[in-house]
Amino acid sequence: MLTVKKKYHPLLLFILGGILFFSHLNSWSPPTIMEARNFISGREMVASNEWLIPTLNEKTRIRKPPLPTWLSAISIKIAGDENDLTALRLPAALAGIIMLFFLYGLVKDVFDNEHLALYASIILGSFYMIVQESHTGSWDIFCNTFMLGGVWMLYKGFQSERSFKYFVLSGLLLGASFLSKGPVSFYTILLPFVAAYFLSGHKIRSNKTKGLIVCGLITIIMSSAWPLYLYFKIPEVAKAIANEESDAWINRHNRPPWFYLHFMLFTGIWALTTLFSFIRYKKVFAAYDLKKVKFVLFWFIITFILLSVVPEKKERYFLPALLPLAVWVGNYVFFVLRSIHGKQLLTVDKTFVLVQGIINTLALVSLPILLYKFGSERGDISTTQLTFYSLVLGILLITQIYVLARKKRTLIYPISASIMMVFVLTCWPIIPNIGCKNPNFQDLRVVRDIVELQHFPLYTKAEISPERMWEIGRHINILPEEAQLPDSNVIIISDEPLQLYKVKKYTFHYNPGKKEDLLYFYVLN
Repeated sequence: MLTVKKKYHPLLLFILGGILFFSHLNSWSPPTIMEARNFISGREMVASNEWLIPTLNEKTRIRKPPLPTWLSAISIKIAGDENDLTALRLPAALAGIIMLFFLYGLVKDVFDNEHLALYASIILGSFYMIVQESHTGSWDIFCNTFMLGGVWMLYKGFQSERSFKYFVLSGLLLGASFLSKGPVSFYTILLPFVAAYFLSGHKIRSNKTKGLIVCGLITIIMSSAWPLYLYFKIPEVAKAIANEESDAWINRHNRPPWFYLHFMLFTGIWALTTLFSFIRYKKVFAAYDLKKVKFVLFWFIITFILLSVVPEKKERYFLPALLPLAVWVGNYVFFVLRSIHGKQLLTVDKTFVLVQGIINTLALVSLPILLYKFGSERGDISTTQLTFYSLVLGILLITQIYVLARKKRTLIYPISASIMMVFVLTCWPIIPNIGCKNPNFQDLRVVRDIVELQHFPLYTKAEISPERMWEIGRHINILPEEAQLPDSNVIIISDEPLQLYKVKKYTFHYNPGKKEDLLYFYVLN
């Protein structure tokens, strides 16, 4: 990778991002609960032409800002198909690629080194969690991408003499981040970034008061426009939701402070190299401008602390910390490769490179087994596909063994990134099968193909999750427990058998994790 000419860096990043983020958008798992909420709201936006007050199953839902939902709705309009998962997930994939370019630009400006910027961006793009979130059309990838761009422009504004345009761009990107998920990324990216900037000894070159004021005004105007509209349009609902969301940081999904200590697993194939980069921190410090390396390390540590002290935790909330982590790991990888070329690689680093090569080998041996067990055996991969995929993996395995045998250490890390790309191309569609314990599982999208279930409105007293709502594909009337069910020209959905006679009944095993969970559709003519 050291020999890649600078002019080819953008093309390389685009190809890498295209493979990692655009592959199998449609054939991956059914939407997660967050995706389902976003996609249903986007579908209803297009149907109702109401773009400022999102709804979920035709009930107001304003828990999250609307920018990602607007993007979903625009994708539906362009594709002309509200159920096309490729179109619905495309904005998230594009945000993933933009994130790589934003990180590349930031690292290049901080370290004045395009090659280091390339390594950091490739490593970020091949982190497992980044690939997963770039395939997921919810809110997280958007708020983090826009905020990364915002802090990059802020850095350029701090460091440049003619900086006004950078503060304007920063304000626009910060505002877009707020419109994607509220103030979350201001806490998880902007605050640690600015704190690390000054704690590491960086200075602002000249008086930037005017630029900072403009940046702040743009951010405030963009961030406050939608909440103010809601406050004046639906004040009681807006106040209630604001209070609920504020309480959620303390009262929902509570986890202990040490919840994120397994963060290295979020990087996937880079887990041990991540560990090695911290073990060899002194060498990383010695290899670069100390102030710049401290900035990256402080950025990660402060982010980690801020995420850990908030009671509400989920694994995907760790995504902001992966940004400085990718730069830190990139620093170590670049140090190793430079030491190899200078014939100065120490024994301990040779051992760490060897371990990464062994991890690569084990991954390449395991992937065909994974493809057979969860793909071919379940009928999701044909024999021809399995043979072709195994051949590709076999060629890569032979290459890796040759590299280890000949001690061509500079190729170990490129092979790691290549394995992640091959993994996405071959194994990504079968990942949902790994957690599927229900042999009778049926995705409820089959309901859309049953003509008899399209004639009448849907009613239920059962609790229908957003994932199931999206799969069913149309509005469901949710009745209170005490209400009486209609008795004609309707379809009743129930999670337990009903004593109804002379009616057509359809039964679906809708839960991939529990075969005993059933939904019954009763057609009442």
